[in-house]
Parts: sequence; C-alpha cells; structure tokens
Amino acid sequence: MGNRFSFSIFLVFTIIWSCNSNKENISEGKILSLDEIKLYAHSVGQGIPAIILAGSNGFDHHYLRPYLDSLSNLGLMIIYYDPRAVGSSPYREEYLENYDMDAAIQDINKLKKALGIKRHYIFSHSRASLLGIKYALNNEKDLLGLVLINPTPANIEYEDHWKYILNDRIPESEKNKRDSIYQTKAYRNGDPYVMLSLLELSTKYLLYNPQNIEHLDFRIGRDFKRNSAVFSRPYASLGFPLDLTQDIEQISTKTLVIHGSYDAYPLEASMMYSEGLQNAKLIEIPNSGHFTFMENHSEFIDSIKEFIED
Repeated sequence: MGNRFSFSIFLVFTIIWSCNSNKENISEGKILSLDEIKLYAHSVGQGIPAIILAGSNGFDHHYLRPYLDSLSNLGLMIIYYDPRAVGSSPYREEYLENYDMDAAIQDINKLKKALGIKRHYIFSHSRASLLGIKYALNNEKDLLGLVLINPTPANIEYEDHWKYILNDRIPESEKNKRDSIYQTKAYRNGDPYVMLSLLELSTKYLLYNPQNIEHLDFRIGRDFKRNSAVFSRPYASLGFPLDLTQDIEQISTKTLVIHGSYDAYPLEASMMYSEGLQNAKLIEIPNSGHFTFMENHSEFIDSIKEFIED
C-alpha cells in the first residue's frame, strides 16, 4: 500500500515537472511546424511523456499503436511521431542531403519544445534504438528512463547475424517468390503493394509465429523506396563499421533492454547494451521474436510497468 502511494505521489509531481501548459495539442494527430521541418505527431493518454521511436524502415508508427497505446494505462502520455518523409510527415528533397543523426536528434528536441515537454521517457524499437542511444548520450538531463525494445546490434559484430538466421528460416518456396518479385517492373518502380508484400514476407520470419504477421499494421506510402532512403540517412551517418560501444559506456540513464527469445539477433547483441550501459536491466521475453510487444503483450506490459515503478 505504501509503495503504491509513494509511486502515485511521484507520478503526480513528475507529470507537473515533465510538461508545461504552453504546448501543442496532438491528441487527434497533427502535422507540427518545427522551424524548417514538419513532422506528424499523435499522443495517447495523459501523464508522464514517453516519446516513441519507431524502428520502421520507411513505414509509419501505426504498427506500434495496437500494442503501445495501452502503456497510457500506466500513467504515461504516449507520443508517436513519423520521422522526416515517413508516414504523414512530408518529404522535402533536401532531406536526402542534410539529414544525419544529429539532425534526427534535433528533430526530437524540436518536437519536445513544441509539446512543452521537459522530463520524459524514450521508448525505441529495433533500429531506432541506435537513435535512442545517441539521443540519451546528449540529453540525459531530460531523461527519466530509456527502453530499448528488440534493439539492433550496437556494433558490427552481430550486424549481419539476422541475415543468416532469416535465410535459414525462410522456406525455399518463399525465397523463390521473393526473387521473382525482385525481377518485376513493379518492384523497380517501387509499387507500394509489391513493397509491402516483400516487407511482410521477410518480417514474418522474424516472428516466433510467422502467422502473427497479420497482426502487424504496416502502412507504406506511394513513395516508399524514396522515403525509406530518407529514413535510413541518420543511421548511415553513423559510419561503417558501426560501433557505439564507447557511447553506450557513457550513459547512466536508467535503461530497460527487452529481447525476444526468438529474435533473429542473438541475446548477446542485447547483452552488449545491458552490460555496457551503467544502469541497465535486460529482460528476455519468451515466445516472441523481433516484435515482443505484439507476440507476448502481457509480459511486455508487465516489464514496462515494473521498470517505471522501480
């Protein structure tokens, strides 16, 4: 009883501290003008802000919503946004030239300013965990906590591991189907239906149960190939070979690393985060792959609840 009461008092004061009244209302979804850029953002619930970094590769945040919206029941205001040129955020040609990791971090800071956010959480999925790490490195004073959900590897050691695992998991008939699609004019032209079919074909074998692919709401636009190239630019700017080891070791923010037991990335890749970060905990969620929040939703929510109440 005492612990719940203490957490309730903490929650009230943190909400007051985390936001101010001079902010945009995005509860219905809205394109925000953030200096020279425009980003689409949408919030769910009221409470401590939790900014969601989607690990999309050109598709928008909607694949997360059926599973992360319910985090608002934990006293969080869930804030989704589409990065530049992704989803409902408009495309500009100059994004192909001047959009790097520093710019992606500044986009988050501009979003925070527009929404009146001070202290907050960052929840990142998959590839966006690299952005989460880079953001935390320079904004620890603003962070209440960092959650890395099925993070991609922080260095080159395990970067290609998923390709070999995926190759072993995909049946030959599906590989032949994929290879046939690559030869089509529709693929070369970036037809969104063709791109979506390819995306789903590969993604379902990142799951514990491939049939669960029907529960992921991937939405891609007419210019998916172009937009995917824009989305990838901040990550490409990290250089090759990738190595964020030194960055990770500098971060003291309380962090939860979530790993799916059937993820194509090995547990050791997630352990590089949990063992390198100064204040991190690793949870391996059973019966789930690269989308733990969908395949084992109850354990995922319980792990987040324990994290924010700790």
